[in-house]
Amino acid sequence: MRKIVLGLFLVMLLGSINTCQAKSKGSTTATFLKLGVGARAVGMGGAFAAVSNDINTLYWNPSGVANIKETQFTFMYNRCFMDTKQGLLGIVKKAKGIGNIGISTLYTIVENIDKTTDNHHIEDIFNATDLAISLSIGKKINSKFNIGSNFKIITANISNVSASGIALDLGVLYSKKNYSLGCCVQNIGSKIRYQEKRESLPLNFKIGNALNLLNKKLLLTLDINKPIDNKTNICLGSEYLISNSIFIRTGYNNGRNEAGNGWTMGIGIEYKNFNLDISYVPYGELGNMLRTSFTTKLK
Repeated sequence: MRKIVLGLFLVMLLGSINTCQAKSKGSTTATFLKLGVGARAVGMGGAFAAVSNDINTLYWNPSGVANIKETQFTFMYNRCFMDTKQGLLGIVKKAKGIGNIGISTLYTIVENIDKTTDNHHIEDIFNATDLAISLSIGKKINSKFNIGSNFKIITANISNVSASGIALDLGVLYSKKNYSLGCCVQNIGSKIRYQEKRESLPLNFKIGNALNLLNKKLLLTLDINKPIDNKTNICLGSEYLISNSIFIRTGYNNGRNEAGNGWTMGIGIEYKNFNLDISYVPYGELGNMLRTSFTTKLK
């Protein structure tokens, strides 16, 4: 039965990959889904598809949710450039007979947008908001394989125009000793309609690797992404435990084009069942992103 379930899941996953490859490059909407969440993951360059036992796998690869052994709650805040704010609230807990389930809310708010006339005079000032509410399920097929999925309801509002849609993420995770391999397709869904215009969601296929070294003091990660609206990009990440409670992180993401040099960095502090993570991402002339995440584990 487990082999049948895993086989059906892989068929769905491969079908989504073919869809991603078949579609041509073009503009997409709901781009807030591409910003990344969790200061730990972002500090590692966004190379997080094969990392498990962290609540932020809700976003990067939901199959990792199956490895979480206790209830986890997280809150993230990101003060972006250009009057943009990003936030995340999420919780994961065990569900008997199902695996692990999670619920999360991801939002962005862009403030003080100028509405101008044809003569470039400011006529009004308005805000834009994006929201995604996700239900996540992660389940172990056996000691080495996990599967997981996210079901997302997406809404967007800009001035007096609103739109909504639904999307699905599918992921698998293989783990053996100190190595893990993750694969995920994000944002499978129909186009979102803004008045008369219909735009695609930012469909993305990713495959990731994670390797623990030095008695698990050093974590090295590598992700390859194939987004529908851009070229293939590579993310590299590292995390090193320098004491019993302090982590330092760095990463590189070549998918930012001209916005910054691609390097990221971060720090994490762990105290009992609490984690505080901070990441710093430079975006060149656009400014910098400083994310702060707080996670607690309830045993």
